[in-house]
Amino acid sequence: MSLPRPSGLKAPSKIGKPTGLPQPKSASSLPAPDKAKSAIAKSARAAGFSATQADKYATTVVNKLPGPEYEVPPPPSDDFKIGDRVWVGGSKPGVIAFLGETQFAAGEWAGVALDKQEGKNDGSVKGIRYFQCESDRGVFARISKLSRTPGLLPMSGKMDDTLSETPMKPNGLARRPTTPSVTPSRGVFGSNTSLSRASPAPGTRPGSRPALKVGDRVFVSGSKMGTLQYMGETDFAKGEWAGVELDEKQGKNDGAVAGKRYFECKPMFGLFAPIHKVTRLTSGTAGPGKPATTPTSQSRSLMNTSLRLSKERSGSQESVSSISSSASSVSRSRVRLGVTSLGNQLPLHHQRKRELTSTPIAAKPGHRPSTLNLTATTTALQKALKEKEEHIEQLLKERDLERSEVARAAAQCDEAEGQMSMMRGEQERYKQDVDDTVLKLRSLVADMQQEKVELVNQLDTEKRKVEDLQFQIEEEAMTKDDMESRTEEEEMKFREIERLQQREKERADKLEQELYAMKAMAKDNTEKLESTEELNITYLDQIEEITHKLSQAETKIKGYESNRLEEGAKTSQVSLELEEKENKISELEEILTTKNKEVKQLSNNLQEVRFGLIQLEALLCNDLLH
Repeated sequence: MSLPRPSGLKAPSKIGKPTGLPQPKSASSLPAPDKAKSAIAKSARAAGFSATQADKYATTVVNKLPGPEYEVPPPPSDDFKIGDRVWVGGSKPGVIAFLGETQFAAGEWAGVALDKQEGKNDGSVKGIRYFQCESDRGVFARISKLSRTPGLLPMSGKMDDTLSETPMKPNGLARRPTTPSVTPSRGVFGSNTSLSRASPAPGTRPGSRPALKVGDRVFVSGSKMGTLQYMGETDFAKGEWAGVELDEKQGKNDGAVAGKRYFECKPMFGLFAPIHKVTRLTSGTAGPGKPATTPTSQSRSLMNTSLRLSKERSGSQESVSSISSSASSVSRSRVRLGVTSLGNQLPLHHQRKRELTSTPIAAKPGHRPSTLNLTATTTALQKALKEKEEHIEQLLKERDLERSEVARAAAQCDEAEGQMSMMRGEQERYKQDVDDTVLKLRSLVADMQQEKVELVNQLDTEKRKVEDLQFQIEEEAMTKDDMESRTEEEEMKFREIERLQQREKERADKLEQELYAMKAMAKDNTEKLESTEELNITYLDQIEEITHKLSQAETKIKGYESNRLEEGAKTSQVSLELEEKENKISELEEILTTKNKEVKQLSNNLQEVRFGLIQLEALLCNDLLH
């Protein structure tokens, strides 16, 4: 069962005043310069700039970029009111007749009465009327599709990201922004140690690779030391290669590769490497097994530290006696003179010892206490001398250990200097590669920015097309809704007609059955009517006869009345007969009336059952009336 449809007009939600609904923010409200600045700063940091320099570079580039330009500023979307003249989609002129929410779609819509029959409806959608206009002149559209001038659409969907706009040279090439060249504050490895601050040799450009020649002592990949035996191209790979005879068994071959010999060496002592991975050892670098000829500042500091510790250890044993104390002072003076002077002092100790042991002692009775004192002194001196000899042996062992430590430290220092020179070369190469990469990236960024400009323009065009298609889709959706509502109405009417047709068909079948029954009843009634007519004729004859008798009786009554006096005796009898006759006449009249009613009822039934019997019934009625 269909619901009743409202027939009144829907009241608009606003007339002559701006709407209070929030409008969606356009892309122009986003902080595009901040996005551009962060993106450029990120690219600069990836290219090797420091954070501060990348920010400065991004700020300079963003300030030089042109901002977005609009020929005509679009009107605000909520500034329309009923009665304003607008263009729908920039091409269909008309007047706003409705503003507000609708039941066919969510959101705020504008109903426009167009100047020409280019619309979709007459102001009503799905049976609900929002405004009144001529047929095919009404159209509903989003407020964002309206404009006050022809051909101008709101630019809410336009992007403001004009970061890709790059100043162009007259020849069509992108001009790179002029910024001062920036060098990273640290090297490739970010080290600030004394190794990276070592001054280069005079007459040598910092970071330049020393010229290599066969016979030089070299480092391979900064870890393997050997002698350069071959330089040039090889058959097993392209490019310039270096053949090195390593000092240790860490190689891959004996100087021959793929059956071709390039130099001679022991098996597993030969190694081939690209020329850029081989670094020549400087003059201050000592190889394995070669002690450093000149002690460095680090080795001297280590030596002074070890001697100072040995002096402190020697001073801790000065508690035997005053003689041992003086001996300790002598030993300390020897330590201060150097560890190598200890060997020169040893004969003096042995000479004094021999003198003490070879001195004759007089065995005089009066001098026994002095002899005892001399013996005690000799014993103490021998004990102190033994301790000092042990201490000297310990110092000699420490000297040997210190020499090995100094040699090891010098080797490490020389190795560090070699690695430093190698790192410098690698740093220069890396710096050159980074500069080339930065130039390539800048040209790539310029190309990408130009491509971005083209893509943005193409995106704007596609957005306009999408908006037009969306507007057409909305119009088609409203038309489809109207057609669906009309189709539903037509389907309901068709179903109602089908139900009525079915009902009429059933009624016709029923009437046909009733007609057959009525025909049979009419036939029976006709037969009854004929018999009734015969009875009526008989009754009429009887009535005429009775009427005649009645008239005769009345005549007789009149005669009786005149002769009443004479026939007084017969009056009562005649009255009784007269009453009987009257009663009989009344009964006959009632029977006749009943028969007439039956005949009339039968004639009415015949009129309802069959229209073709009307003439027959009329004839019967005429016969009955006559």
